[in-house]
Amino acid sequence: MKVQIKDARLFFARNVFVPSKPRTAGADAKLKYQLEAAIEPGSENHRLIKAALLSEANAKTAGKGVEKLKQIAAAGNLWVLRDGDLRVDVEGNARPEYKGKLIVSAKNEVRPLILGGGPDGRAPLTAEDGKLYSGCYVNAIIDVQIGDKPKWQAYAYLLGVQFTRDGERTGGGSVAVADDFEAIPGADGNAAPGQSAADSLFA
Repeated sequence: MKVQIKDARLFFARNVFVPSKPRTAGADAKLKYQLEAAIEPGSENHRLIKAALLSEANAKTAGKGVEKLKQIAAAGNLWVLRDGDLRVDVEGNARPEYKGKLIVSAKNEVRPLILGGGPDGRAPLTAEDGKLYSGCYVNAIIDVQIGDKPKWQAYAYLLGVQFTRDGERTGGGSVAVADDFEAIPGADGNAAPGQSAADSLFA
């Protein structure tokens, strides 16, 4: 079932543009485009995903979706929606950008539609545009699914991502600007005052 989540905080933005193997995947896993984004517990985004999960689970189990979703969650196979408090650093502390959040995860072997340029935010974006980065906020369209092979699991396909607004960057990824550097005398290719071009080569 298609769901559009709105104004979610994006992490690992590069994975939206460049396919890679999921962190827990085996060596023979296929490369996939991936979305990881944080939403607020109890929000409209959360409600929409829960409703989609229940609808898909009911369709798979003749109306016994609640019980099946509990089983899937208990087995750790609720891939589409996870507890952000479980994302910890090397010291075992909850990572601040994930703390208190729910993490939406979606993947696809097919490149998703990526938008955010132009006056209406619906022009295509590339990684080189630099507008979509880890920490910004996005809308995303995902297709929530319940599967029973090779095991019962809840997952989502990533269909599209749209930049909505800036946020605090996470994980680096920013670049320097010219004013961060000091001016260098003679950097235009001319020798500094008092030197010939030949002298500057061997000084």
